[in-house]
Amino acid sequence: MEDRITRVIKLSNTIFPDGISTGLIEAEGDILVGLSAGVAMRLSGGDTDDLVLIRDSTVSGGWRIGTLPSGSRFEMTNKSGSDLAAGAVVVPDTANAGAFVTTTDEGRADALVLTEAIVNNDTGIVTTAGYRAVLVQGNAAVGDRLVTSSTAGRAKSNGPAGDGFAISGTAYAGGGAGSVEAVLVRIGSGTRVKSITSSATPTLNTDVHNVLSITALAVAITSMTTNLSGTPADEQKLIVKIKDNGTGRAITWGASFEAKGADLPTTTTASKLLRVGLIYDATAAKWGCVAVAEEA
Repeated sequence: MEDRITRVIKLSNTIFPDGISTGLIEAEGDILVGLSAGVAMRLSGGDTDDLVLIRDSTVSGGWRIGTLPSGSRFEMTNKSGSDLAAGAVVVPDTANAGAFVTTTDEGRADALVLTEAIVNNDTGIVTTAGYRAVLVQGNAAVGDRLVTSSTAGRAKSNGPAGDGFAISGTAYAGGGAGSVEAVLVRIGSGTRVKSITSSATPTLNTDVHNVLSITALAVAITSMTTNLSGTPADEQKLIVKIKDNGTGRAITWGASFEAKGADLPTTTTASKLLRVGLIYDATAAKWGCVAVAEEA
């Protein structure tokens, strides 16, 4: 069986395959290929973005050069409404087949990255793999996971243990707009959190997020249904977390929600975190409340 690694990156002098001498790693992005036991050949970075090391016990040294899987690179059309630079972060366009758009929806781990500049309505190459420059908004440390940000076309750090579409291999500490080099690889627990501070009609797309976290509710929620969107599947799960700003607030759920084993809560308790577990019933076309828990 073949084991793929998308690059050997000089992050430290301890990262190398199967005991190959680290003295051969001369620059970030260098690729090592085993020739025989303890002997390796170095390929410098630069034009080798699409090369990978493939673990292969049938060749001398156990490593051979390969290319990224063909399914990791796509020719797609830019439907974002703007010209985009290489490294821009995009998502599939649900309205146009074979197209992409930018998003301001934070926390998505299903992003693609442009390998080249693509003008609006033109086609070009995007990818989900390799070691690439990625445009970011805000600081990112080496090892941080990257997700979409609230700035169109840019990623943000999700910390070293969160979900992500990439892992940062370099740091950016300038604040605002910048870029990092990152390994594109999907990492996820399946938890996709939409976090807001307060809203009377919270916005949630259940195709994108499966957790809604309201952190300091300052008004009564007049409807959880008004700005709810998505096409959920039967038995899909959703968690809603609500904490007020020190004053108990009323909650009105609306027509898209119903009790299904547990009553829908109608108010928060001052400064206590409220968790509501919901499961979608496709027959009823409603989110059914199956569990409620409040912080002690």
